[in-house]
Amino acid sequence: MPKPIRLPVSLVVVALLVAAASLTAIAGAAAATAPTWKIGDCFSDAQVDFDSVTLASAVPCTKEHEVQVVGGADLPAALASQPLSALVDLHSAVRPQVVAFAAETCSPSNDVKSIYPKQAAALSALFEKHDIEEFVVPAAGQMGWALTDAASFDAGTKAMLCVFHPNPSANSGSTAGDIRKISTRDPLATLRLCSDFNDTGSEYQRCDKVHDIESLIWVKLPLSGQPADPNTWQDADWAPFDAVCAEFGAAVVGAKRADFKFNSDTDPAGSVFDGSRMFNCRAYPKSDTAAIPANVILAGAGKAKIKLAKT
Repeated sequence: MPKPIRLPVSLVVVALLVAAASLTAIAGAAAATAPTWKIGDCFSDAQVDFDSVTLASAVPCTKEHEVQVVGGADLPAALASQPLSALVDLHSAVRPQVVAFAAETCSPSNDVKSIYPKQAAALSALFEKHDIEEFVVPAAGQMGWALTDAASFDAGTKAMLCVFHPNPSANSGSTAGDIRKISTRDPLATLRLCSDFNDTGSEYQRCDKVHDIESLIWVKLPLSGQPADPNTWQDADWAPFDAVCAEFGAAVVGAKRADFKFNSDTDPAGSVFDGSRMFNCRAYPKSDTAAIPANVILAGAGKAKIKLAKT
């Protein structure tokens, strides 16, 4: 039998150190290939219709982008163990679990925590009170969710991302801007929605210009026997929606205002989903001869005095 070879203690220690260093390097390389994300990140490459955000496309939110992350969480083991193709397949057996996890993770009450940190408690209470399952910030775009892209998923970053997808065609032609500033008094010229009255209703106006109306929040509310065409609604038809929007408006502003009127509006051409419509909760001066000055934002103003412009 060959005699066992015994390495000197010093050589054994060196060998162990080299092995440990090699394992550390391998682990470090693996960790480096797994992209990261955080709330507030913006990404220039996203396929929102296919539930995918490319984490390698991170850009400053001051640049043009497809989505901004407003929340999210790692996928539970039952979903993380599935191939990405099954998670995004509308007809797969696990798709209902994906949708359920998205609804839980990206609920209105969770999303407002990063978008409206100071108003989150008040808004969450109203979401619960009025059974609100969908809302949109007062900006050109939509709320939604997506999964990490295939490369990120394969690298180990398996997450549900709650996102805001800006729509430049409905506003200034740009997607630049941090949506988390929507809770501040920043006019956000490329994102925030304001408008002017005209003979047929209202039309878009940048919030850094003199404007008649400021959108405060959009919420999805059930219809209850109102005529199908909102153009035919009378005051009594609008009343329940105006009342809800008055509550949401006061929460976003931080106070009730004697100098502003809070009410609701809806796009007559907008779709009706499950008997519900999206309503624009908005504010405008009570005086018919007053307008909101350029760069003056009511959201977050509380009871602060606002010197109105003349129309």
